[in-house]
Amino acid sequence: MGDAALLMRRAIALHQQGRLADARGLYQEVLVTEPDNFDALHLMGVVAYQTGDLDGAAELIGKAVARRNDNPHALSNFGNVLKDLGRSAEAVAQYDRALALKPDFAEVYYNRGNALLNLKRPDAAIASYDRAIVLKPAYAEAHNNRGNALRVAGLLEASLGAYADAVRYRPNHADTYNNMGVVRVQLGRYRQAITNLDRAIALNPASAAAHMNRGDAYQELAEYLEAIKSYDQALAIDPTYAQARASRLYSAMRSCAWENIDAEVAALEAIIAGSEVGIAPFPTVAFSRSTAIQARAGQNWMRGRPRPSSLPSFPTPAQKPGPLRIGYFSADYHEHATAYLMAGLFEQHDRSKVEITAFSYGRPDDSPMRHRLTAGFDRFIDVAAKSDAEIAQLSRELGIDIAVDLKGAPAENRVNIFA
Repeated sequence: MGDAALLMRRAIALHQQGRLADARGLYQEVLVTEPDNFDALHLMGVVAYQTGDLDGAAELIGKAVARRNDNPHALSNFGNVLKDLGRSAEAVAQYDRALALKPDFAEVYYNRGNALLNLKRPDAAIASYDRAIVLKPAYAEAHNNRGNALRVAGLLEASLGAYADAVRYRPNHADTYNNMGVVRVQLGRYRQAITNLDRAIALNPASAAAHMNRGDAYQELAEYLEAIKSYDQALAIDPTYAQARASRLYSAMRSCAWENIDAEVAALEAIIAGSEVGIAPFPTVAFSRSTAIQARAGQNWMRGRPRPSSLPSFPTPAQKPGPLRIGYFSADYHEHATAYLMAGLFEQHDRSKVEITAFSYGRPDDSPMRHRLTAGFDRFIDVAAKSDAEIAQLSRELGIDIAVDLKGAPAENRVNIFA
């Protein structure tokens, strides 16, 4: 056995023991005499990745796979580095190369799903997570991230099922309970959300996001003092958490707590104007009188939102006989202010000229208002169980000429339907 082979055996043993600096030194010795040694390049790149040197890892593992492209583990590791560098499209290409060599590589399907979600392609990500789970049914991380992708796609109930699968296999994972809480806030199940978020905080008290999300649940229940406490806890953990600061101000205003309000408004306006930090536009309208700040907040917020996988191009339809078809999209077809404001408008449409369809993605109820609204449309379609892309496709199939978003920016919005 040659000197390089002996050095590699020693280096790998040290690497496996977690002695990364020592292992790196021996990999470097090998590369002095054998600069094209695949294993030394690859594994030294892995050490760089493990120690946070992403650029170094990309260079070393990139050299390795350029010399040999038949190792699925090296291709997978290269994909992981590229993903963490924000080069997710390139990462997907490396994962696909790895899967062509090893089709049963569950971890690659999982990481591929993460990269696709980074690319704002939730539908493709779901398919990748599904494959990972088929290969490894107890893969808690894949179930959790599948839930994230389903949530981004607008499939909130389905996402809760995925999160439940995740906690079945990993009962003490704080992030999953936080994710469940976020979805239940979106669904209006605020007490259940608080239960989930309390569990997340018990498991990870340092999670600023969980404290922030619990504040949102209390805010929706109009329990503003409890909301402020949660936002304060989030800010104690992360003083730069701009959304927590904005939400705290919003709760303070709604509870008539005016202390330092001018200074807080000025500080948040400066954050919005001077950065791309996403602060929800709805509370921004409440605390800022500047239309420029309001517009900037909306732009920042939308810039960070994932978009669904692209639908096929849709040509402008030829003029057709019959009434104009209008689709109204909302989560508020129940006892809600929007419903009271809009019900009469729906009923006043001239049905000889227009045909109106309700696309309802909110929670149903059996209220008189729900029955009035159902009767007020030519078609009333519950699309809560459909993804954003599926709702957009259904709208096309029904020949909708004008799509009207009645929700705007609040938490239950499905703006990606119109992307």
